[in-house]
Amino acid sequence: DTGFPKVIEIFAVDDVGRVLVKDEVEGQIIGGVLQGVSQVLWEQTPYDDNGNPLFSSIAEAGVPTAVEAKYKVTLNEIEFPSALPAKSRGVGEAGTTGALPAVFIALEKVTKKKFNKTPILPWDIIG
Repeated sequence: DTGFPKVIEIFAVDDVGRVLVKDEVEGQIIGGVLQGVSQVLWEQTPYDDNGNPLFSSIAEAGVPTAVEAKYKVTLNEIEFPSALPAKSRGVGEAGTTGALPAVFIALEKVTKKKFNKTPILPWDIIG
């Protein structure tokens, strides 16, 4: 109705090798999920016709607050040990790679529209 989508829950499944520090692995995945969702729904860096930025900080570029990011992230770390001595893998922002297309495709399915850019803004949804 309003064009403002609401994420309720995201499931993240990541092959992290051997988990060395569970809290750190989970934090990286949750951070990546937030980044992926954020890119689809909020993040943008607009410029004027002369190429001047219309934002002055990352806070003005659409990074969500805790209010927007209050959805549940359900994690499942798959431990498939690597060939490295510690049997671990890098986690980085692994959640980004799944969350971004998942939210994008979910919006296309629920709206029955095709989108070709991010962020997908409310007026893209209801327009």
